[in-house]
Amino acid sequence: MYYSTVAGHPRVAVVLPVYNVEKYLAESLDSLLAQTYRHFTIFAVNDGSPDGSRKILASYASADDRIIVLDKSNGGPSSARNAGLAEVERRGGFDYVYFLDADDRLAPEALNTVVRAMEEENADYAVIQVLYRGGAPAGRRKAGAEDGVGQ
Repeated sequence: MYYSTVAGHPRVAVVLPVYNVEKYLAESLDSLLAQTYRHFTIFAVNDGSPDGSRKILASYASADDRIIVLDKSNGGPSSARNAGLAEVERRGGFDYVYFLDADDRLAPEALNTVVRAMEEENADYAVIQVLYRGGAPAGRRKAGAEDGVGQ
């Protein structure tokens, strides 16, 4: 069952800290926009990135209203996640928060799989092991991953 096919399913806020990821950002955003689960909003937090990341974010946000760009001075990834989470809470209406690093990608079924599991298990949170090509766990990352929930 795809939760994205029926109205009234949980809304997911994806918090994406962004700092000096110009090289990877488009792939990360493309992987989010390719999700089969469609009930999500991306809170992309530009953490004072001096590269072209902000320009990429602006381009994507102008093409898809599910992308909200927040700008802040550099404070590190935790600070960026906290700023994103504060905006999620301020706006309200979200059932789940998913944190994704801007140099990572998600398989197309990732959000659907996580939301379905959360709903079926009535879970408060989920911990996801990110797998890369060949099933290597994070820490032994291999570029160009195609399997697993996160790539």
